[in-house]
Amino acid sequence: MALNLPQIVQILEGDESILEYVTKRQKSKLQRTYSVELFDADEYNSTKYLSDRDKQLEFVLGPSNEF
Repeated sequence: MALNLPQIVQILEGDESILEYVTKRQKSKLQRTYSVELFDADEYNSTKYLSDRDKQLEFVLGPSNEF
């Protein structure tokens, strides 16, 4: 959060209420958020990994003629 000039002046003059306000705003912005992808990572197992790897190899090397 960028401070505006009046807020900076208040802080320099020793107004602790504006400093507390700014500190609370900063802390609220620093809270960690969790992505849905992180929760999905638990469901990603070795079988899915191998399947994805095979698909990537097929894309890079071309389709395999072996059945």
